Amino acid sequence: MDDLFRHELDRWETDAGGSGGGISCSALGEEGRGVLRYGEEAPEGASAARVVRRPVRHGHFLFVVWDTSFAENPSVTGFD
Repeated sequence: MDDLFRHELDRWETDAGGSGGGISCSALGEEGRGVLRYGEEAPEGASAARVVRRPVRHGHFLFVVWDTSFAENPSVTGFD
């Protein structure tokens, strides 16, 4: 599960969500910037994904970039 929450007036409000796999982009405001999330299954025995090095937990990894313009989609360059 992959949920994005926004803090508004002392409360957390659900902004967007997904299944937690693949690439998800959620806009925040009108500036064309937002949150990019990328997660996938990892090969058995992997301990880290090289996107920008991310730990593997329970066979999956998640890469999140906040306040980005989504100019490029991330990709895995390998696993450790």
